[in-house]
Amino acid sequence: MRVVYALGFTIALCTFLSAGDEIYKLGPESMRQDGVPQGKITHHIWKSQIFEGTIRHYSIYVPAQYDGSQKAALMVFQDGHAYLGEKGQFRAPIVLDNLIHQGDMPITIGIFIDPGHKKEKLPEKRGWRPTPENRSFEYDTLSDQYVRFLIEEIIPEVAKSYKLTDDPEQRAICGISSGGICSFTAAWERPDYFRKVLSHVGSFTNIRGGHHYQAMLRKTEKKPIRVFLQAGSGDLNNTHGNWPLGNLQLAKSLEFKDYDYKLVYGEGAHNGIHGGAILPDSMRWLWRDSPVRKRGSEVKLLADEFKFTEGPASDKEGNVYFTDQPNDRILKWSVEGKLSTFLQPAGRSNGLFIDADGNIMACADENNQLWRISPDGKKRTVVHRFQGLRLNGPNDLWINDAGGIYFTDPFYKRPWWKHNKKEQDTEAVYYRNPETGNVHRVATGFKRPNGIVGSFDQQTLYVADIGDRKTYSFKIAEDGSLVDRKLFCKMGSDGMTIDHEGNLYLTGKGVIVFNPEGKEIDRIPIKEGWTANVCFGGPDRRTLFITAMDSLYSVDMRVRGAEALSPPPPQKPTPGKQVEQNFVQSGKVLSRYQLFLPKFYKSKKEAPDKAWPLIIFLHGRGESYGPLSFVKKWGVPRIADRDPNFQFIAVSPQCPGDDHWKEDTQQEVLSKLLTDVLERYNVDSKRVYLTGLSMGGYGSWRFAARESHRLAAVVPVCGGGRLEDAPTLKDLPIWAFHGDKDTVIPILRSQEMVDAIKKAGGTKIKFTSLEGFGHNSWSATYADPGLYSWLLRQSRP
Repeated sequence: MRVVYALGFTIALCTFLSAGDEIYKLGPESMRQDGVPQGKITHHIWKSQIFEGTIRHYSIYVPAQYDGSQKAALMVFQDGHAYLGEKGQFRAPIVLDNLIHQGDMPITIGIFIDPGHKKEKLPEKRGWRPTPENRSFEYDTLSDQYVRFLIEEIIPEVAKSYKLTDDPEQRAICGISSGGICSFTAAWERPDYFRKVLSHVGSFTNIRGGHHYQAMLRKTEKKPIRVFLQAGSGDLNNTHGNWPLGNLQLAKSLEFKDYDYKLVYGEGAHNGIHGGAILPDSMRWLWRDSPVRKRGSEVKLLADEFKFTEGPASDKEGNVYFTDQPNDRILKWSVEGKLSTFLQPAGRSNGLFIDADGNIMACADENNQLWRISPDGKKRTVVHRFQGLRLNGPNDLWINDAGGIYFTDPFYKRPWWKHNKKEQDTEAVYYRNPETGNVHRVATGFKRPNGIVGSFDQQTLYVADIGDRKTYSFKIAEDGSLVDRKLFCKMGSDGMTIDHEGNLYLTGKGVIVFNPEGKEIDRIPIKEGWTANVCFGGPDRRTLFITAMDSLYSVDMRVRGAEALSPPPPQKPTPGKQVEQNFVQSGKVLSRYQLFLPKFYKSKKEAPDKAWPLIIFLHGRGESYGPLSFVKKWGVPRIADRDPNFQFIAVSPQCPGDDHWKEDTQQEVLSKLLTDVLERYNVDSKRVYLTGLSMGGYGSWRFAARESHRLAAVVPVCGGGRLEDAPTLKDLPIWAFHGDKDTVIPILRSQEMVDAIKKAGGTKIKFTSLEGFGHNSWSATYADPGLYSWLLRQSRP
């Protein structure tokens, strides 16, 4: 039950619950962890001059890592009591402890401040009751008064005891409800002071004019702020406005002006349950371009007994191999910090990469080849010619999860060569197919391609053209070819690597770090004339190893190397149990999905005369963010998770947060996934059903039009479609559902589709308007056994 308390202009946040809240659970980063040092919290009282006649509580959180030697980052929390408690919905001090310990946030001092009471003496207990009389005036007013109160009163008081940053990029502000819009207003008014905003169920409604922000954003010059919005479809709808709609409209305005923003839209009510569940991820996103180095870490010289170092690469244990090319050897720096020679002679090896089996793939420059070197040092040539001609000189390489090898082939005249001219007519990027062993030229148009690395998700390849001082990104196609060439940044590079946040590390005059948008965010100076290459190593991949001239260096990092991460392994399909699966093609994980097999399911081999009906379920926008378990929140996977006797095979994929089910990209993935499922499992191909809710409702209409020949029936729930698809859908059994009180996606969107299909001659479509239901109409839809009985009666000829 959801209850709204309205006092004057204030919306007081109590424990407002809706059916959408139950799926959101606190994760391990919101719990105390062994070995994680705890910060110190002190409590204080403040009488304000800017808000004359007010008194309030505030608390200061100081992380255990703070020692006063350096200035700390700052984060301010409005309605501080709501974020402070260790048994509350947010548990921010615990999250701060864990993220700072992991290196995912800088050392950050937190100020947890409550709104002002107009009393001589404060209530004994902090909380929502009694409501602070000045809360709405302070939080909902669109002015600089509140941020001046922070800058001129509270923060200087805290700075008397602690060293605080002068960098606005290192200051964040957070709040819930009216505290959420207050945080946005603070950064909007003073982006020179606050650059990071975190808003939970923010009140971007007409309490005191907050609804104007959507227009103000569009008509005002872009400000240098980053915004994370969390909202829920079960939020408030009253005389001040519609909270879900207010957040959606604000997000659209942020998108229009190309702000750095993220909206996580779920199904919860006006509380901190959803926001608390994703607080670690939202904080990590907010601080994602913090300095990549571990605070206080220095570049260390590990060894300098070489002629020219190159090509570092790490194995599964974190040992780092690198080359000393003039001395024709490959060396090993162990996780214990010991240096040894792994191979000599080494074919004048340059760039290295270690494959999934522990083999070292080397650009063997002596004879312009690629070698595979086994852990015991045995060598095999895997590439030595292209179209019968000698390669220019393979320089750097990257290998995808399927074993496909991408390598650059510039021409650098070597003193050990007998030839003086290149045989290839261009300096290019090549790809060796892991299945056929064939080599293909996949990218040209470079002056001198050199460094190369792929993204963790295997979707993007970065290539540095050191000759033209540019680095490009390419999309990796299913067949391994490269498409959609884009300029990433105006800097070339000798070697490169990538971290788990998607930051790219280029080399030359030191190490220069760019965020995924191509913006420079950090520089690591190296006291050498030239820095050749980099890689992450060490047991936890939090050490950056740097080869520069005659030396090997390292520096401790806040971030991890992307190669330390890999998709979770799929769980073994078990009848009667829902498990997580990866859909992989050409070595790339195209989708992750929940799989349910009925309790008495048998494979095609075990039961050649028996097959099971299949339901494909498409979730809503809120489940795009967070772990795959979020997909089980509603609908088919929710029911399958609770009922081992569910009689359908259920496949419930997760849509990436930056995409949408109705887009061509995901439609293509769904088509391939359906083909794979039909081949892999014992499915009755005449009884394949499709359903989805909200964003998944849109996707269902679209996918039904695309794949109508493979579907037996479709159930779109509270999602609109394209009217031009109606003729394609007219012969398909469809049962559409929509709540008549839906304010997120009006019921008209479903009604228009139904009418268009009927007008096109459709006779197998029916529509149920759920009276009194809002956007969460799927609760009643999927709980109705009649829906599944209807589906089972539908079968393709």
